[in-house]
Amino acid sequence: MDGATYAADCKLTLSEATLLRLMRKQVNAMQAYMAGELKVEGRLTAAFRLQEVLKAYPSL
Repeated sequence: MDGATYAADCKLTLSEATLLRLMRKQVNAMQAYMAGELKVEGRLTAAFRLQEVLKAYPSL
């Protein structure tokens, strides 16, 4: 990294329990959002890329 700061495309708000459920693949980002467990400020499309990132990691 070059040490520069950049504006966020989106801000996610979720509980630790919801994060664990996402990481364990018990729920996907869209399901969590629709259930009100994941709040998004900013670009919604950027937020749902979270699911793609989580797919790259094995379940906990």
